[in-house]
Amino acid sequence: MKAFAPEIVYVENVAAGLPRARVILEKIRDARIIRVDDHRRIDPSPGSGDPGDDSSNDLGADRFVHAKKQVAIAVKRGGLVKEFRRHSRLRQAREYYLPHAAGCPYDCSYCYLQSYFENPIPTIFANTDEMFEQVESTLAAEENQGAKKEILFHAGETADALALEHLSGFAAEAVPFFAKLDGALLELRTKSANVESIIPLSHSGHTIVSWTLTPRDVAKKYERGAASIDERLGAASRCADAGYPIGLRLDPMIHYDGWRTGYRKLIEDVSQSIEPTRIHSIALGAFRFPPRLREIMIDRFGRSELLLNEFVPSPDGKFRYFRHVREEMYREIAGFIREFLGKDASSGIELAMEPEYVWENAGLSAG
Repeated sequence: MKAFAPEIVYVENVAAGLPRARVILEKIRDARIIRVDDHRRIDPSPGSGDPGDDSSNDLGADRFVHAKKQVAIAVKRGGLVKEFRRHSRLRQAREYYLPHAAGCPYDCSYCYLQSYFENPIPTIFANTDEMFEQVESTLAAEENQGAKKEILFHAGETADALALEHLSGFAAEAVPFFAKLDGALLELRTKSANVESIIPLSHSGHTIVSWTLTPRDVAKKYERGAASIDERLGAASRCADAGYPIGLRLDPMIHYDGWRTGYRKLIEDVSQSIEPTRIHSIALGAFRFPPRLREIMIDRFGRSELLLNEFVPSPDGKFRYFRHVREEMYREIAGFIREFLGKDASSGIELAMEPEYVWENAGLSAG
């Protein structure tokens, strides 16, 4: 796949002098560079004029499309290590996410980030030295509280972990950092094939490289700009050969005509690309969205097939497929995993953001 190359780069004045910002700018030769005071106030709309003007807050499609041609280099304010819990059966003692970046150059129709950030411009944070210091202090605090299991730190909650790696170099720095830490795991979650920088690194098995996967027809239709499924599986195979534990993230799972055939073929292709013993974990999560995302999706893409299913509001405020639909998908896809990847791979399947009774009704257990 072609590496993302921005046409415009916004650089916060406070970030401009940081080493990571200078390295990124050295890699970008043909883009227009604009200095700003605060990346959160940039208006990415075409023809917006003043780069600091935030007057346009509409949901217009052009605003998102134009933002995907830009990137910002900024300083992350606030916490750089944030606690996060996907479900109540986490195999690690605790889970944190690392906001090393915000937004994404890919343009997936269903992506919740469309409604999460007011400014959709992909942003790289240049103060990662502070992030690594906070990781160390977080681990020290966990040890003082008597944590006996590993602590998981994942990159990929508010940005694709590797989509901007060729510019940011974040993963190339994070992998050897975590390789030296006891009791800590890093997860790099991605839809890219951008693994060149991490293949040769010593990782000590402390970094899980995880891919979000959907059936090919879903990926082609809804995951614009992301690596193809074949490219993702090829990159996963290379990482597995380099000794990395591999994570499979079927999240979101899309319910559509032919979903059984699509997901069965996907799992079969995974089995032919990755040795099952290299698979660290598998997570499943049905498509869900907050009300505002529905508005944005309709404004940008019309009433696409993604929204033609029946959805029910959930206690967390998000809309989900009816429970019986989700449970059926989980049971069927877990069966495909057992069929092609074996019982060991299927025994640790995790469900993202589902209550206990859904796990039980789907016949799944985290052990």
